[in-house]
Amino acid sequence: MLKLYHDKSRQTSIYESMLPRELFQLNEELSKVDRLLDDEAFMEPFTKRFRTRTGRATVPVEVYIRLMYLKHRYELGYETLVKEVADSIKWRTFCRLQLDDPVPDSTTLIKSTKRYGEDTIKELNELLVQRAKEKKIIRGRKLRVDSTVVEADIHYPTDSSILADRIRVITRTVKKLKATGSKEAQGFVDHTRKVKKRLYKLAQILKSTRKKGEPQKEQIQKITAEIKVVAEEVVSSAEGVRSKLGSHPVAEKLDQQTDLLKEIIDQTEKVLAGQRHIPKRIVSFFDPEAHPIKKGKMSKPVEFGRKLNVAVTEEQVVTDYDLQNGNPADSDLLIPAVETHTRLVGKPRAVTADVIYGTAENHRKLTEMGIPRIGIRVRGRKSAERKEFENQWWFKLLQRFRAGVESVISLLKRKYGITRSRYKGTAGNNQWVGLSIMAYNLRRMAQLC
Repeated sequence: MLKLYHDKSRQTSIYESMLPRELFQLNEELSKVDRLLDDEAFMEPFTKRFRTRTGRATVPVEVYIRLMYLKHRYELGYETLVKEVADSIKWRTFCRLQLDDPVPDSTTLIKSTKRYGEDTIKELNELLVQRAKEKKIIRGRKLRVDSTVVEADIHYPTDSSILADRIRVITRTVKKLKATGSKEAQGFVDHTRKVKKRLYKLAQILKSTRKKGEPQKEQIQKITAEIKVVAEEVVSSAEGVRSKLGSHPVAEKLDQQTDLLKEIIDQTEKVLAGQRHIPKRIVSFFDPEAHPIKKGKMSKPVEFGRKLNVAVTEEQVVTDYDLQNGNPADSDLLIPAVETHTRLVGKPRAVTADVIYGTAENHRKLTEMGIPRIGIRVRGRKSAERKEFENQWWFKLLQRFRAGVESVISLLKRKYGITRSRYKGTAGNNQWVGLSIMAYNLRRMAQLC
């Protein structure tokens, strides 16, 4: 059963009546955020998707939203968040918890986050932006758009390490099955020790020679080929176990794991054969939908994760975010961002973005949408007419205004944790980004109030 409000949130306990009121007074930021969240409209995304009359009661939604704000505002883990809220009277007051109320357990909060899903968080963010417009906190007359990469929570991928991860997981699955006394799993051979020895040998080779040369490359390929052979043996053994299981609950899980290992083996064979460019390359067993993305950074030539496109107003409030698998063209993400901003806030008077967004098709669509000033440079050779257009005073001002989106992205990465998503999978990454942007927008709106 979905519980919206805390039953005791508006009552004063005997413990609170004995303490000075100053202990319960929130600081300016938390006080303003509390007032922003004290709106019944923010319950709509939850009531539309979940039952409010049947089942076991959940953590009250008003408590959950405030806990998630603190978590992403201060980049806390779930266990640390629970401890900090339990120890702080002010944070308890902000979360609508009395002194004698237990703080929800960390595992309960994790389950609640998974249960609510990415769509609920997305709609919550949209409602927050709409309320900010209605209260005239933001105007949204100027819009700037840019993209960045949200890294997946994976180690640096190599062909050998991805194969080793999959071998280890399949072996662990069969071992658990064997521990239950299943006869079908008795013939499976554990090859993890063999793989560990080869990974250690590979690490020693990389450590001993700093300069990358052909001899080192040949050694690496040889060891990777040996691990690939072991992976093929694991697939064969796992399929033998699977054929005996029938409709056992573990059968479907084992099917998924062996299918992905086959894809990784096929991918490794292509790499060993000299094929370096592989579309939709798998870079992690634990997050198969993560992809390598190049953004032209000197410090990180290649990042592994998903592309995030954000739209930011002149008040530095994020009105739209879109997390995409792979590395789609930035130019394809501009119009959807402007359309979402128009739906939530209203039609902007000016739109600006980096030159990579400046296609003729985007300029045409923005003109058809009735946006009077488009401050996006075009790629390629420019005509005299285009040079004169980009030399206008308002165009130059919009180009300076565009640079401000870099500071917003930097702040989101440094203070709100979108550098790397700690949740797994596409849905988890969307939730992580959505909650981080919610915390950022709430704090920014509190500053503007």
